[in-house]
Amino acid sequence: MSSLDFSVIIPTCERPAALRRCLGSAVRLEYPRDRVEVIVVNDGGSHTIENVVDEFASGATIRVYHRENGGPAAARNTGMGEARGRHLVFLDDDCEVSADALNELTALFRCHPDALIGARQSNALTANACAALSQMVLDVVYEVYNPGPENTSFIASYFLAASADLLEAAGGFDVAFRISEDRELCDRWRSLGRGIVVADNIHVRHHHDLTLKGLWRQHFAYGQGAYAYHRRRASLGRGGLKIERGFYRALMAAPFRAAHRRTALLLSLLLLYQQVANAAGYLYARLRTDAS
Repeated sequence: MSSLDFSVIIPTCERPAALRRCLGSAVRLEYPRDRVEVIVVNDGGSHTIENVVDEFASGATIRVYHRENGGPAAARNTGMGEARGRHLVFLDDDCEVSADALNELTALFRCHPDALIGARQSNALTANACAALSQMVLDVVYEVYNPGPENTSFIASYFLAASADLLEAAGGFDVAFRISEDRELCDRWRSLGRGIVVADNIHVRHHHDLTLKGLWRQHFAYGQGAYAYHRRRASLGRGGLKIERGFYRALMAAPFRAAHRRTALLLSLLLLYQQVANAAGYLYARLRTDAS
C-alpha cells in the first residue's frame, strides 16, 4: 500500500500565472508533507513551467510531467498514471483550494470510500460580468442536479477526488471528451452503482478572466460536449437528449436574484448570449457528425 494518502494532480497549458497561484494554494494545504504529493501535467504548453514549480519546491513534493496536447481528460489520466497516493485530487490550474481540503476529504472518504467527491466553487473575479454569468450557470447546475446528499448526479472537474484504485478500475477520464469529460465520468460512475458527494466545507475560488469572446468559446464548447455526452448515453441505452424544463426555469430566474436591477438585466442579456453559444455548439457537433 502506498505511503502517500493524496496525490494532487494539476493539468496546465499556457497559463504560468494561473499555475503559480494554484500551486500557492496547493502548498498551503494543511496536511503532513510526507503523505501528499503534487503532480503538475504540462499538456503541450510551450511555456517552461519548471521555473514556476521551483518557487514552491521547498513547500511540497512536486513532480512535473510533459505530454503532447490531448486536453484535460488526457492530462488528468497522465497524472493518474504517475500518482502514488491512495486518493487522487484533481485541481484546475485557474483555481485555489482551501487549506483544510485534504483533512475534509479524509473524513469524507471514511464515510464514503467509493464516492467521487467534489466541491462548490466561487467566482474570484466578481467585477467580471462574464465570469459572474458562468458562475451563475454552474450554480444552477449544482442546484438542480444535486438536490440532496442522496441524489447527487454531477460535480465539475475543477476539483474532483476519488480513490485511485476505483478510478483506475473505472477507466479514468474518457479521452474522447475534450470537454464535458466530468459529466461523462459522473454518469459512468453512477452506472457502476457508486455515489457522488459535494463537500460543502471545501472551498474553491475560480479565477477565470472571461471576455465576451471567451464566454462564447467556453459555452460553444460546452454545447459540443453536451452533444457528445447525449450521443454516448444513447449508444449505451441510457436515454438520449431530453429538455430539462426545471433546469431552464431555474436558469431563467437566476439573474433576478441579483441585488441590483441593472445587474439582473446585464446577466439576463449575457445568459441569452450564453444559451445561443451553447445551442450553436450543440448544432455544430450534430451537423459535423451527420456529415461524417
